[in-house]
Amino acid sequence: MWYRGLQAPQHQTLPGLPVAAGLWSRLLALQLSQELRELQAQVSDTSVVLSMDNSRNLDMDSIIAEVKAQYEEMANKSRMEAESWYQTKFETLQATAGKHGDELRNTKTEITEINRMIHRLQAEIDNVKSQRVLSHEFNRKKVHKYSKRS
Repeated sequence: MWYRGLQAPQHQTLPGLPVAAGLWSRLLALQLSQELRELQAQVSDTSVVLSMDNSRNLDMDSIIAEVKAQYEEMANKSRMEAESWYQTKFETLQATAGKHGDELRNTKTEITEINRMIHRLQAEIDNVKSQRVLSHEFNRKKVHKYSKRS
């Protein structure tokens, strides 16, 4: 490509004739378009042959079986993890329920003991009141008896 690196002169004179820069550009454009047409013709006449190496025979059945085995392994692992988590959660809840059950029984026992104590104290209070009334009557009779004598 002879025109590479050439620049159109600003003003050039040939023997007796001035060549304008526009004419020089036009000459280069014509040359470029000619070469472009030649290259396109070469490319259109060229055929490409593509060959593929299919030497590795893909066994789709074994690939599917392998993927299925991996999936089943993941599913089993996930299932085991979930069962383990639920078992741990169940045991924790069982222990908590047992603890609360024990606390409830202890609280019921305490309430029963407090109720017995309340009944016993009420009986003692009633007994003291009765003794007080008897003592008061006794003292009144005694005072009345001595007041008659005098």
